[in-house]
Amino acid sequence: EGTAPHAAVDAAVTLVRELNHAQPQGNVAALLPRSPGERDQARLAVHMLAGAHIPARLVSGVPLIDGARDLQLRSWLEVNNGAEWIAIDPTTAA
Repeated sequence: EGTAPHAAVDAAVTLVRELNHAQPQGNVAALLPRSPGERDQARLAVHMLAGAHIPARLVSGVPLIDGARDLQLRSWLEVNNGAEWIAIDPTTAA
C-alpha cells in the first residue's frame, strides 16, 4: 500500500527536520550517530521512510556551480511522489 504523492514528500520533509533538531526525539535519537553527517541523515531517512512504504533513495554527487573550484561530494535524499523524484537536502529539508 502506497502513500499519497504529496503526503510522501511532506513526511520526508518532516522527518528530515526531526533529524536536524537539536534534540531529536524517540527512535530518531536512538538511531542517529553522535555526530551525524548529511550522508548519515539521508541514509537513516531512507530506511525510516521505507518502513512507511514511502519510496526514497540516497543520492551522492557533485553539485555543479559556475566558476566553483574544489567541489565536494554531497549526499541528499530523493523521495518519489508518484510522478518524479524530489530532491531533499538532508541538512535543511529544502
